[in-house]
Amino acid sequence: MAGVRSRVSAVELGKFITKPKASVNSIRASLLDPSTIELLKQRVSPSTFEWLRLLGNEHNFKQTIPPACDDFSLDTPNDVSLLHVRQFDDTSSVFLCSTDGRFKYAVNSNSRMPFRKYANDLRFAFQREDDYWTLVCRDPRVLG
Repeated sequence: MAGVRSRVSAVELGKFITKPKASVNSIRASLLDPSTIELLKQRVSPSTFEWLRLLGNEHNFKQTIPPACDDFSLDTPNDVSLLHVRQFDDTSSVFLCSTDGRFKYAVNSNSRMPFRKYANDLRFAFQREDDYWTLVCRDPRVLG
């Protein structure tokens, strides 16, 4: 039951294992099977059922690949090292903004610099690297 991160849930689910020598992968596969989950739903505590649901969500999460964006040059104040893409009030305008919001620069979005696709998504930012800005992703589930 090493694949279950809650000791209480692991103990509770361990009562349903019929093959003690089953591998962790086979137990995990069984726990992720929708028919098994439906059978266990009535037999386990709500918290254990929630762990099963979370395990299923994690397993079914598809890693995404962010759209590529060219590095670019932009004059900014020296204290700005990170820029976020913002779109305000459902307008068509897109801005690169400092974290504190004091610096704001209007940008156009195109296929080589799809800023609009990063608008208001906190997983993505542009980080200063010497004389240019490069896209960084702070979400480990997103492939880079």
